[in-house]
Amino acid sequence: MEVAAGLCESDCAETGAQRPLPASSSGRPSARRRKSLRKIVLSIEIGLPYRMISWRAGKIMDDNTELPNSTSASAPGADPAQNLSRREFTPRAAAALTGIMLLPRHVLGGPGHTAPSDKLNLAGVGVGGMGAEYLKNLESENIVALCDLDSDKAAKTFNRYPAAKTYIDFREMLEKEKGIDAVVIGTPDHTHAAVAMAALQLRKHVYCAKPMTRTIHEARAVVKAAREAKVATQMSVQSCASEEACATAEWVRAGAVGEVREVHVWTDRPVWPQGLTRSDDAPPVPPTFAWDLWLGPAPARPYHPVYHPFRWRGWYDFGTGALGDMGCHTFHVIFQALRLEHPTRVQACSNFTMLPAYARSPGNCCFLT
Repeated sequence: MEVAAGLCESDCAETGAQRPLPASSSGRPSARRRKSLRKIVLSIEIGLPYRMISWRAGKIMDDNTELPNSTSASAPGADPAQNLSRREFTPRAAAALTGIMLLPRHVLGGPGHTAPSDKLNLAGVGVGGMGAEYLKNLESENIVALCDLDSDKAAKTFNRYPAAKTYIDFREMLEKEKGIDAVVIGTPDHTHAAVAMAALQLRKHVYCAKPMTRTIHEARAVVKAAREAKVATQMSVQSCASEEACATAEWVRAGAVGEVREVHVWTDRPVWPQGLTRSDDAPPVPPTFAWDLWLGPAPARPYHPVYHPFRWRGWYDFGTGALGDMGCHTFHVIFQALRLEHPTRVQACSNFTMLPAYARSPGNCCFLT
């Protein structure tokens, strides 16, 4: 493991420790030692002939410096075998390692090659929509399992990863695929919590589409489970890491816009039919779609294409509307810039009703006031 010598300097500055430079007979560091200082290798375990470093104390160990945790020879009951200097330790370690050859990874796999053992085993749940886009950005890892309730809509993703095993029920997938490291969730809002909780209980890392959950209660439960599992979690709010978002937060914090008293955030959502009434008819469920599993924790109702695909965002039992769809992106920047806490009061109103159609023609507005 190679580290820049500059890291040692900054560490010493933080601890206040002095970093003496080993000198040659002329009082200046020799060329050999100057070179070794440029590339410091942590080599305590195998005793390679490089300089050693103690990060906590900010010291560089000389050839005659005793190894960490060694016992002083003058201490009562000291074991001489444990009191080794680096000069004594190196040949002994070299003898113990005779016959062992350590090869860089690129010798076996070529430059830039990542060994299969260094890759994560990922599973995708809900891979017919945004979940498919998430996986495309994770193709450097092993996509080992895919789960979707609509095999027709997810067909392209299934075909893209032929080596991955496919499932309809995520619970079955998690039960059978013991080697999964992380789960990528791209399902509708109302099943985010169910899938995430199941993965967290198995100590799997989780990447989840926004919003994290459909309800506040679910969000609190997922946060608690994630903390207990001590795994990595991430929500798909990519815009928050953009240069524009980070710069905006920095400007506001620096006082570039003065004191902020009020913030207005807007969006072009909804772009789906909203404010509709439930249909009385009950068309047959497509043979490639597991409607009962899709409902998940939502109240039971007959299948209708007004819910799936995509239009579920406009229904309270399945989605969170424009607020959950875009608020995670737009409000996050404000929270970061102003260092806001949880709100104490929320007021909501609506004076728009979306027409039950996407048709856009002259004189036919999509919204009614």
